[in-house]
Amino acid sequence: MVFGNLSYWRGLIRSNWQALWAIRAQRFVPAVCFIFLLSMANLPAATPAGAQAAAKSGQPPVTDTPAAASTEAGKATSEKAESPAEPMLPDEQELGALFLTSLGGRLYDDVWVVTGLPRPEGANPGYPAGTDILARDTWRCVSCHGWDYRGKDGERGEAVPGLEAPSLGGLQNFDLDEIISRIRTDTHPFPADQLPDLGDRILAMFINRGQYSLSLFYNENGKPVGDAELGQDMFEGACITCHRLDGRRFLRGEMGDHSSLGWIVRNRPAQSVHKIMNGAPATEMLSLRFLSTWQIADLIAYIQTLDPLEE
Repeated sequence: MVFGNLSYWRGLIRSNWQALWAIRAQRFVPAVCFIFLLSMANLPAATPAGAQAAAKSGQPPVTDTPAAASTEAGKATSEKAESPAEPMLPDEQELGALFLTSLGGRLYDDVWVVTGLPRPEGANPGYPAGTDILARDTWRCVSCHGWDYRGKDGERGEAVPGLEAPSLGGLQNFDLDEIISRIRTDTHPFPADQLPDLGDRILAMFINRGQYSLSLFYNENGKPVGDAELGQDMFEGACITCHRLDGRRFLRGEMGDHSSLGWIVRNRPAQSVHKIMNGAPATEMLSLRFLSTWQIADLIAYIQTLDPLEE
């Protein structure tokens, strides 16, 4: 497993309880997803490796238990014995890798909104001057590294002359501690020391395995590769309640976006896929990362058909 033993994450969450609760108290609503779901969950103690393997196989775990002393030989012996597996209670469920990856994606989008921490004042001194981006947004990961995660080599480099942010592509499947070290390095113009350790680590988890390539969803001409007819079912099942039939409701977009899902998906493909995969910060938007790549492609193909006159 990419993230190792999940008991480590449970211990890390517990050790950050007071710090996370303090963040939640500062600004409850934006911090609900980051704090409530993590710190309020009654997470269990570490599960032995044998029990985890047994749970996957459906068989009771095998444990080492001492056998009764042999009266004939007068020597103590031990043997393998089976014990029935105890049922897992609902409050013993572990936080899954997809949930944590999507949470990291929302931190990448806007860590200050998700955590409720105060955003640094003014503009990021490491961000090129003379751009039309709001000063407050220069402190977001996405403003430097882009919705395509390629930094100066991708859409951000084209939009922001002089940007020096590197691509994050080379950090996929990279060592988590090394990614955290790079986030916290003095040469990185980001105040990572203001985040709890858990925040840095979940962000690193997203960088490690949450990135994607647009080629999974669009062809070389920028057209969706999915099936719009199949995507309609997913849109009506997961999106229509909030965004309505025409895709023009409850949109928390970016500067310059039109109030139209169809327009955003047609004109902001990388941004659209990131938010579809991870959800939008401080909203009730679902993370659809649990869907297959082809299902996401079908959904995108359908959304592109919405509101066709919006240019």
